[in-house]
Amino acid sequence: MRYRFFMLYISWLLTGNPTLFAQKVKEVKAFQIEAGQTERRLQLHEKYDERGNLIYSYRPDLYCTMEYSYDEQNRLSRSYQMCGESFWNGSMVYSYPAKNLVVVRSEEMVGGSYLRRDTLNAQNRIQASWSYWVQEGETADSMITHISYTYSPKGLLLRTHTQTITYDKRNPKVPDSRTNDFEEFEYNSRDSLTAKYVYAENPQQKRMVYQARYDSLTGRKTESFEQPYAEGGVTRSEYLYDEQGRLSHFKNWYLPSEEAEWMMTREVLYRYPNEQERVEVWRSYYENTFDSEEVRTFQNDLPVRITILDAQGQGRQLVIYEYTYYN
Repeated sequence: MRYRFFMLYISWLLTGNPTLFAQKVKEVKAFQIEAGQTERRLQLHEKYDERGNLIYSYRPDLYCTMEYSYDEQNRLSRSYQMCGESFWNGSMVYSYPAKNLVVVRSEEMVGGSYLRRDTLNAQNRIQASWSYWVQEGETADSMITHISYTYSPKGLLLRTHTQTITYDKRNPKVPDSRTNDFEEFEYNSRDSLTAKYVYAENPQQKRMVYQARYDSLTGRKTESFEQPYAEGGVTRSEYLYDEQGRLSHFKNWYLPSEEAEWMMTREVLYRYPNEQERVEVWRSYYENTFDSEEVRTFQNDLPVRITILDAQGQGRQLVIYEYTYYN
């Protein structure tokens, strides 16, 4: 679990600068107010530089603080993370020894060490990635991973090939296990992702894990299916649009097994009172029974407030976002 969280964190950082808002936003704070109370409790605090880069993030509910710094070319140069036990904590250093090369290494990392080299193609996309991960205090002492990426002439990702070698600390010279996994992606004539397949070494065992359907006239996504694990359930999603082509309704179902019935898990209603405002009503369900509702209000795509309601429609808490802007 630790390794999974860590790799997701690293992948997120390497996809580009962690910029979430427009450059004019300087600081964001979110406060939670419990029902019937006036005291405000900080839920989120973020800071951005004048170029729109996230430089500081604090989540008190996760006991998580993150800090980022950038070089003169606006590239991520260092990140620091101190969060809960489910994460790897410490500093990561990013260097760019060549135009097409990114090197990431851990520094003062709690629980192990990490080194990664990414080779980029002419379009600045990852062509190959090599990483070496060492975890302290566990049986699996180290892991070497190599990932290669294949793109279409348009730059669409067509295939990934992941090779992983794990070494046991009790016998570090002989590999404890090896994996050889592939992912393949398919697109329609509009370059929208229609299917994703996975298999291990044998192409004859290729399994579809994601499928999407689109409207033939507008090209908008209408339905998708996802089954990450062969023995797991299937998640189905449906997308509806209004007369202006804006997303108006999202529905999500889950089928745990072939013998079970589809269960509603979530739906989202989208409303557009005016050109600047958007209201999203998020409804969650447990075994097809309404559980809670969350109303999110946005102005110019920036969240303004979130109200969470229980099954009786009573507000339990309010989340208010406050923004500070550069001049």
